Amino acid sequence: MGDRRRKILVLDDSDICREMTQLVLEEHGYEVVALDGPFNFSRVLNEEKPDLALVDIGMPALEGDKLVEIVRRHELHRCPIVLFSDRSEQELGALVRSCGATGFIRKTGDAETLAQELERFLGGPC
Repeated sequence: MGDRRRKILVLDDSDICREMTQLVLEEHGYEVVALDGPFNFSRVLNEEKPDLALVDIGMPALEGDKLVEIVRRHELHRCPIVLFSDRSEQELGALVRSCGATGFIRKTGDAETLAQELERFLGGPC
């Protein structure tokens, strides 16, 4: 990979969650592309070609798991797509299995846990 920073696409309709997530990830050495809604997700996914997409589930216009189903069905840029939510592990596990996401990370507000979980999906530290 050389000196290229790994790129994370963050999709979250909550300004606070999106901005905090972006700050944490940038502090851990990631390049972050942030979106506040699902409608440009496919275009940005193909243009930016992120190493991983972190997708909030609870968005008013289109639930994150439904968005993942659409992306997987149309075989857009292939990268890990990880659901990001404060829902229970059982519910998130079921959503991952049903929509084709790579996995999930629970929103806990703990920056180190978020970074460690991302590294697990990416195969090691940034």
